[in-house]
Amino acid sequence: MVIELTLDDITWLKKKYPKLKFHREKNVIRGELSFNRKYGSVGIKDSYFLEIKLQSKENSILPQVKEFGGKIKRISEKLAKPLIDLHVNPDGTLCPCIFEKEKAYFPTGFKMQVFFEQILEPYLYWISYTQKYKISPWEEYAHGNLGYLELYAEEYINLEKLREYFSEKELQKIKKAKGHHQCLCKREKELKNCHKLIYSAIYKLKNELYG
Repeated sequence: MVIELTLDDITWLKKKYPKLKFHREKNVIRGELSFNRKYGSVGIKDSYFLEIKLQSKENSILPQVKEFGGKIKRISEKLAKPLIDLHVNPDGTLCPCIFEKEKAYFPTGFKMQVFFEQILEPYLYWISYTQKYKISPWEEYAHGNLGYLELYAEEYINLEKLREYFSEKELQKIKKAKGHHQCLCKREKELKNCHKLIYSAIYKLKNELYG
């Protein structure tokens, strides 16, 4: 789906991010995005060079964002984390928000200002914080279908929706996982100390399906 900017969007963009330029002929926003944000007591000031293609992927309403300065790749190498752990897709696009949660941000349709201020900037803050302190400022969603288990734990989706992503055989296997087992994400950490929402989803699943 093509995302069309309004005149108000373009005016806001120029004022908020003067180093980003909207290329109307290509329907792309490109340039340096600088931010200065604070969560809790920790402020982060940083910038990234981005290309924002104003066309959403299938099953999403968000524009496609790529970081072209190589900064996130360098961060991944320094942290010895694969790019996917920094929520960079194999095609190079960033994954700042899981699809099912998009609906919570955009109940009445896509809004450019909401995307920048509530999704993209917090994602970049998360990257910069993780680089600086070697830990995440908050727990991020797991990759792939595991993220839907977390949404199920938070009641963003119900069991019927969860079954669109997992077969009954897979759900049977998942429900057998225990807190001291290796996390389903395959990191070398116990489930209860890694993705806690997955841990919560397993017990919710047991109660709802087999309780």
